[in-house]
Amino acid sequence: MVKFITIAKEKEINEKFENIINIVMMKLDLYYEVNKYEDEKFKEKCKENCGTNVFIIKDSEEVSAERIVKLIKKEYKMVAAFIVVVGEENEVRLNNLVFDHSFLIDVIRDNEDLDINLGNDIKRILDILDARNKVLNVINDKLLYRIPYNDIYYIEKELKSKKSIIKTKFGNFHLFKSLNELEEELDNRFFR
Repeated sequence: MVKFITIAKEKEINEKFENIINIVMMKLDLYYEVNKYEDEKFKEKCKENCGTNVFIIKDSEEVSAERIVKLIKKEYKMVAAFIVVVGEENEVRLNNLVFDHSFLIDVIRDNEDLDINLGNDIKRILDILDARNKVLNVINDKLLYRIPYNDIYYIEKELKSKKSIIKTKFGNFHLFKSLNELEEELDNRFFR
């Protein structure tokens, strides 16, 4: 699951961000969610251990993108985050922050076409995650679940049965497949 966290002082800008996200994501078969914030209450979202977060920040006098990026780096509890900053001349200040490979960032200037540039950034992020192609289809209680590989912690065999248990960020899934069968479906990020 991909969680988008938009942070802008103006409600209209948060809604514009959400609209662009919806246009891009509706075309894909991915579960996502958008959380909109007008201040720093998003810190609690950073502490949740749930999928990949994409932060979209509108830099302004009231909402300092530089301060928020530092806060994300300090509070964020997952392995990686993606950050897109929309603003004027903040590229130099943001580039002065030390970014490791865990926090990828892009800056969209106010005078650039937001619809196209933000849409392209979202597509690039999804390509990096390779989330569109890397899901495990699981049928459980007559329901189909599409579990992204990135959400799987590990898979184990249930004792004295042919069932496997998939341990994920969102719970456990039991299915009637052996580890050998699952091994053929999964890619090389999974090993025994």
